[in-house]
Amino acid sequence: MKLRRCWRIQLSRVDEDLLLISAWLNIGMDAMHGIEQNGDKFWTKIWESFCANNTYGITRSSTSLSSRWGNINRETSRFTGFMAKVEAQNKSGITDEDKASHEQDQEALCIKAEKLRLKTIKEEGRIMTMDTSGMNDKEIIYFENLKDRILARQIVWNSC
Repeated sequence: MKLRRCWRIQLSRVDEDLLLISAWLNIGMDAMHGIEQNGDKFWTKIWESFCANNTYGITRSSTSLSSRWGNINRETSRFTGFMAKVEAQNKSGITDEDKASHEQDQEALCIKAEKLRLKTIKEEGRIMTMDTSGMNDKEIIYFENLKDRILARQIVWNSC
């Protein structure tokens, strides 16, 4: 039951996004007002258009629509940049799907590397601030050596 509800929410979100995009295009390209409108008036008109054409029974404020538009715009820009990279790699015999798949793999690797880097920073921070007062001599020496290696690694990274 929860899966169906989430699916419906996702579908209505896509429909709402399409409605928002349509309203933004129609209001923004209005020859009578166009880019002459101030921000509040512009988003009020988008909200009015959105409400007039909304058959989903979900109400949104003009601020909510403006915020959602920011997300759509950001993700669209990311996608456009992603596709520009794909198209720039014009290797013979490789389809657009292959290029897109390769770019996705590269992005996934970058995300994994960043997660690992953040996990390492967190763990090194924990080690650097660890209280060794309750440890025996061997444990203290072990953690002091770890701290020295962490500091040496940070010095190398900071000098690059």
